[in-house]
Amino acid sequence: MGRKSREYLNQLKEKLNTDRLWSFSSINRYLTCPYSYFLNYVLNIPQKESGIYGVLGGSFHEILEKLYNNEIEYKDMIDEVENIILGVELEEMKFNKGDEESNEKIQEKYYSCIRHFFNNHRVLDYKVLTEKFITIKVGNEYYQGYIDAVYKDEDGYVNIVDFKTSTIYTGKKIEKEGRQLLLYAIGLTQQGVPMDKIKIKWNFLKYLSVTYKQKNGKMKTLHAERWAWVGKIKSPLKMFLKDNGYDEEKIDELLNQCIENNSIDILPKEIQDLFVIDDCYVEIPFNQDTINKLNNDLIEVMKEIREKEKLYKETKDESLWIKKVEDKDSFFCSNLCGYTIHDCKCYKEYLEDKDMFKKDEYKNEELKDDDDSWLKELGL
Repeated sequence: MGRKSREYLNQLKEKLNTDRLWSFSSINRYLTCPYSYFLNYVLNIPQKESGIYGVLGGSFHEILEKLYNNEIEYKDMIDEVENIILGVELEEMKFNKGDEESNEKIQEKYYSCIRHFFNNHRVLDYKVLTEKFITIKVGNEYYQGYIDAVYKDEDGYVNIVDFKTSTIYTGKKIEKEGRQLLLYAIGLTQQGVPMDKIKIKWNFLKYLSVTYKQKNGKMKTLHAERWAWVGKIKSPLKMFLKDNGYDEEKIDELLNQCIENNSIDILPKEIQDLFVIDDCYVEIPFNQDTINKLNNDLIEVMKEIREKEKLYKETKDESLWIKKVEDKDSFFCSNLCGYTIHDCKCYKEYLEDKDMFKKDEYKNEELKDDDDSWLKELGL
C-alpha cells in the first residue's frame, strides 16, 4: 500500500484543524538525537545515507506485506530475500562501518537468521491487513502512522503486530521501544475498539520461540536466535534422549550433529514432537496506566520541541539542538543515522575529541636519541 500523498495529509490537517501531523519516528529521532531532528525537520536537509539496517528492514517488511496481500506465494519469499541481500552486498553496505571483523560476524548471523525466518515463517491464519494508515489524538496534537499488520483473532481480539529485524527487546526496553505500538493501540480505542480487546506485540524475525514440557509438568518457552537455536535447547534435548533409552555416547553424537546442523530433523519424530517451534512474539502491556504515561510523555516532548523550534526561529542558535555524543551513542551515529560526519556537528566533535585524546596519549612521550638511528644504517 502506498503512503498518503502530501495533498491528502494537508487536507487531513485542515479537517483536524492542526498545523502538523506528528509521526512517532520524528519524536523518536528527537529523543535519540536532537541535532538529527533539527537537520531533518527544522532545516529540511535530506538524509545523505541509507543504512543497511533500514534498507533491509524496510525490504523484508515489503516481502511480508506482499505475502499477506496475496501478491507473492510463500515459496517465493526466499528468492526475494536473496535478491535483496545481493543488492546490499553489491552496494558494499556494512553492518558495522568501523570494524570489518565485527561486520562479517554480524552479517553472517543476520543473514542466517533472516533466511531461516523466511523459510519457516508461521503464516498468521487470519485476514491480515497491512500498512494501515491511522491517526491518533494526543492532548491537542495529532499523530499519523502506518500499522505493519493488524488482524482480528477467533476470540475477538484486535491484534497489532510489528515485524522487527532488530535484537529482541527485554525488560525496560519493552516499555521504551513499545511506545509506537502503544500509540497505534490508543488510535484503535479512539476508533471505538475496547481497550481490553486489543493486543499489541512484535514478531522478531531473527528469533524463534521453542516451547516444551519440563519434568515438573510445566511448559517452558525459550526465545533463541535462529542461527543457533538448537544449542539453546541442548539440556532438554539431552534429557529427552536419555529418557528414551539412548546412552551417553550416542546422545553426545546426536547432539553434536543437531547443533552443527542447527536442526533436530535427524532425531526420532517422537522427540521432535516434544518441541513446539513458532515465530518469536513479544507482547507489550496495554492498559490505562500505560496509556496515561505515554500521553503525558508525548505531550511533554511535543511541548519541548515546539518551544525549541520557536526559540530557534527567533535566535538561529543551533546549540539549542546540540547533545553531547557519548561512547554508547557512537554505533548509532556511525551506522544508523542517515547523516554524515560533515552534517552532524555532535558526532564530528565526538570524533575530534577522540582523536585529540589519542594525541594526548603521546604528548608526554619521552624523546629517544635513537629515534632516527635507522637513518645511519643508510649512510645518511
